[in-house]
Amino acid sequence: MALGFDEVTNRTGVDYVDACAAPGNKTSHLAAILANNQTPSSSGKKVKPTTVYALDRNSQRLDGLKLRMAKMLPAEENAHIKVLPELQDFLATTPADFSTCRGILLDPSCSGSGIFTALDRQADSADEEEVASRMEHLSKFQVTALKHAMTFPSVQHIVYSTCSIHAQENEKVVEQAVNANRDDWTIVAPQCLT
Repeated sequence: MALGFDEVTNRTGVDYVDACAAPGNKTSHLAAILANNQTPSSSGKKVKPTTVYALDRNSQRLDGLKLRMAKMLPAEENAHIKVLPELQDFLATTPADFSTCRGILLDPSCSGSGIFTALDRQADSADEEEVASRMEHLSKFQVTALKHAMTFPSVQHIVYSTCSIHAQENEKVVEQAVNANRDDWTIVAPQCLT
């Protein structure tokens, strides 16, 4: 995501949306990479600042993201990159309002089955029917969120990730969304896996 545009390689700005941002681990990672790659040029050439719109619908979690970003990316030192936390449900966004954004980072709610400490909880959780029902509900939400990301007019790259080990929340979600938008979107292996 951070290195996927010529503008970034040329040290100019590209705007992004972090669709389900709080608590901000991926937001801060993206911002740190961008801040590193887009330092103002020594030639005095004005660099278009990069903006990361960090959206979340939970105000308490968003407050934590704001604190993290204030510590990690002080505005006075990083005029070339801004993280704008916004209390907003990604599914309720109007894509045209983010017409400058070329990349979306989408890490939606998931079962958390890939988190080491969640394995014990999952093993002790309710019956199989309840788990299957929850997975079905989560995957429907994930497909909806990914399809919504695909409607943003200037977006060229979407990175979709979860903390789940289940194909139903990962490969199957991407497959459904891409199949519904086959004329406009294709699956590309991340640079680290090519």
